[in-house]
Amino acid sequence: GGELVPVTIQLPSIMSVAVRNLRANGEMLPVPPRGYLLALGDSISQGYVVGCPSMAWPVRVAEALDMDIINQAFASGTFDRATLRGLAPLGAASPGLVTVAFGSNDWERAETAVALENDAREYLDKLVWRFPLSPILVLSPLWRADADREVPCGKPLSWVRDLLRDLCDEHENLHFVDVYDGVAHNPLIFADGFLHPGSVGAELVAEQVVLAACGEDADIAETPLVPTAGAAARMERGPASAEELADEQNRAHVGAPGVHPEFDRLVRTIWRLRQPDGCPWDREQTHESIGRNMIEEAYEALDAIEEGKPHHVREELGDVLMQVLLHAQMGADAGEYDIDDVCATLNQKLVRRHPHVFGDLAASDAGEVRDIWEDVKDAERASDDERPSGLLDSVPRALPALMAAQKISKRAAAVGFEWETLEDVWAKVDEERAEYQAEEAGSPSAEVEFGDLLFALVNIARWQGIDAEAALRASNDKFRRRWAAMEQAAQESGEDLSAMSTQRLNELWDAAK
Repeated sequence: GGELVPVTIQLPSIMSVAVRNLRANGEMLPVPPRGYLLALGDSISQGYVVGCPSMAWPVRVAEALDMDIINQAFASGTFDRATLRGLAPLGAASPGLVTVAFGSNDWERAETAVALENDAREYLDKLVWRFPLSPILVLSPLWRADADREVPCGKPLSWVRDLLRDLCDEHENLHFVDVYDGVAHNPLIFADGFLHPGSVGAELVAEQVVLAACGEDADIAETPLVPTAGAAARMERGPASAEELADEQNRAHVGAPGVHPEFDRLVRTIWRLRQPDGCPWDREQTHESIGRNMIEEAYEALDAIEEGKPHHVREELGDVLMQVLLHAQMGADAGEYDIDDVCATLNQKLVRRHPHVFGDLAASDAGEVRDIWEDVKDAERASDDERPSGLLDSVPRALPALMAAQKISKRAAAVGFEWETLEDVWAKVDEERAEYQAEEAGSPSAEVEFGDLLFALVNIARWQGIDAEAALRASNDKFRRRWAAMEQAAQESGEDLSAMSTQRLNELWDAAK
């Protein structure tokens, strides 16, 4: 009668097929308490078999491995990161096994091969981040009846297979399963004669998935896949941590960094150097034996930065990183910590100390950021019984003396141990100079008084906003330049600096100035 009737359409983010306690209404209550199979992808992963969903290959895999199954439902390309948002209901309940089936929609529609590769990498990186301890099987595309036709990306399905194999090499928990040749290129074993495997094709796919999960000796009907200890631990871990939530936020930003295979390669190289068949010198080193190298390499990196040559900076930063990795490997050798622990601890600190980025605070300028930073550090000191309790205990004793002096004086001034005016500080300098001059030249007491004089001068720098360490380094550099100019002038005139009179040296110095 022309009457309007309101209709509500529910589009599920997660659906399942008819296996055990699963629902087909977009809900999943309760989350399977044991390791379950999470089947991701498009209609291929849904196990599209005409009229017989219980014969789909993900169902057969779940039954063979004695697992519950959650089968994602969407009908677009597989490698669309937005589809992973539908996994939120899973929370911290990690799957015992994940399968990602490439249904070829991406291949058919991607504008370029580069775009397809980027989409696939981003999707798999995201999946590994969400389930870092779950084994993830990435299935190659199946044969299509029109596999040889031209597509926008300009690449055959065999190229996609090679791409997925290479991407799986970038993560330890990604494993490539080649079903392209494992299922015969015969329309008769596809339910639609074209792309979606029928009951026979589904059985062939399921067999290869189970073998990949359990090994070549597995019996598809009897071999259960036991979730890894890591996966079980993640299932019991509870809500996402602040660092995980921060990383989720970071990854959502355009241009966020992805995986770093060169870093992993470097970690393995450092590890090898410390192995029995590695380098004898590296094996003998301890934290103490190479401790000073950290300082030396850091200063060489600073020299390169000030020199302003990128290739030199890159090299020297690598030397600094080598020291970090060596110490981390020593910790791993002793069973104390490894490079992942080092990175995790640093990341936790950075997230914790930037609540204006990852939390609910706000900062409009660098001054407000410094205030927030100090507040967080104060809270850390108050809550950590293992941290040094004294005001100056956290100033490293290995710092260069001039730098340490300025930090110490700044800490003391912050709690009120301070002069009232700059003139008072200069008076202290005069006092320390007189005490130094009163001591016998070269005596131990003269050395102590000279140190006091330097400390007083550092306070002048602090009062006037000068970095004493940087100022002295600049003076050293200036002296180096002038001395080099003197050497050049002496060489051009055929003179020997070591044989010159004081007057002649001063003439060259004035000329260099």
